[in-house]
Amino acid sequence: MATNLRRLGIAGIVLAACLYTWQVAAAWTAADNSSEDAIRLGMRGVLAGHNPEARELAGRGVAAGASATLYSGGSIGVLLLYGMPVLPPAQVYQMWSVDASGQVDASSIFRVPIGGQDLTIVDIRTLHALNSYDRFIITVEPPGGSLQPTSQPVMSN
Repeated sequence: MATNLRRLGIAGIVLAACLYTWQVAAAWTAADNSSEDAIRLGMRGVLAGHNPEARELAGRGVAAGASATLYSGGSIGVLLLYGMPVLPPAQVYQMWSVDASGQVDASSIFRVPIGGQDLTIVDIRTLHALNSYDRFIITVEPPGGSLQPTSQPVMSN
């Protein structure tokens, strides 16, 4: 009888611990979901918003009306794209970083997912610190990208 009461007591403690953990996790989730932007951007986008070295890019051509903000942290950055059109399967977007001498470095290759035109988040990696580049351009390239831009920019700063 005492063994059964002990087991019942242990089960009660375990159940109470599980309920407490569930409540704490629910409270954290509620705090994390406090704004729709935080949900859509995730932590990268929320943290990126505090970067004074952000660069704005504007769309043209097939991306007219689109915009982007590039947030940098050394040679790693986050590109938030708004209103970027979805490309056909035989094309990708490629970002290029241009330094003061006109040297062009290839960067990230990405697609805009269907339904992702409102907001697309792209992680950017470059050879040098992002703040060492003067310009950033995005072109439309064949799958796998190119070694040099092969089309006119659809977005630039």
